[in-house]
Amino acid sequence: MITDDQTNFVWFSELLRQKPEYKSFHKQLVALLHLHNIPYDYLMETNDVWCRDYLPVQVSSDKFVDFSYNPEYRHVSGPLKTYADLVCELMGRKAIKSDIVLDGSQVIKGENFVILTGNVLEENKPRYTFDRLTGQLTELFEVEKVITIPCVGEEFGCRGTIRWLGQNHVLIGGFGTKNDFPTKRSVIKALEENGLNFSEFTLTRHHPDQNLSSAYLAYLYMENLLIVPQFGLAEDQEALRQFRMLFPVHAAKNQIETLDVSAFKQKGGMINDLSWNIRV
Repeated sequence: MITDDQTNFVWFSELLRQKPEYKSFHKQLVALLHLHNIPYDYLMETNDVWCRDYLPVQVSSDKFVDFSYNPEYRHVSGPLKTYADLVCELMGRKAIKSDIVLDGSQVIKGENFVILTGNVLEENKPRYTFDRLTGQLTELFEVEKVITIPCVGEEFGCRGTIRWLGQNHVLIGGFGTKNDFPTKRSVIKALEENGLNFSEFTLTRHHPDQNLSSAYLAYLYMENLLIVPQFGLAEDQEALRQFRMLFPVHAAKNQIETLDVSAFKQKGGMINDLSWNIRV
């Protein structure tokens, strides 16, 4: 399985550089990519700036799996819906088609495992039983196991709850209120039962936005670059300090950068959702 730390090329929707409201953000983003010599390109025929959710999942250098993107929390249709097969054709990439309903941004890839939000089970009923679904996904992803975890909220889904750090180590966050504690216990239980270790991302300052820690976890992680979301808040520096400790190799090489994404948070997404990083 191609993991984030192996990726060396990133794609963005053409709309990101076309729309005037994204001009400042795009300029800063491109400057960071140039600074770290990260090659990038733009996806044509997209109808929305968010691209990770509907694009294929890379399994190996030449294997991509294109799932059916129609998750229950989005119900995207009409002019905002982008068709992955058309985009992939324009990129010159072929993907294995699957009828499994799955949001690509909620696929957390480890070396020999994949973690998915628990919603994938509901989205694929009654066509797939749990055993049939996880069995087919295990085969498609070429991993030893597929782990499902509870979903915390709808805004950031799995990607704002858990991220892969390396080997059998993951990062969890987004459990800021007492109401989240039962879900947190379920997440930790699922991780421990599957032999995974975890670190927790927390903010010491109380902030009225209960999704803030989840938003920080929606960073862009690549082989030679980590882009940490910033929101113009006092918590930004605390988050950055934590990421420097969590990613010591990137920190030692000065490969951790920050990018203000506050404008996108109101739209329900982050830098991770705006991008599609792969290994070429």
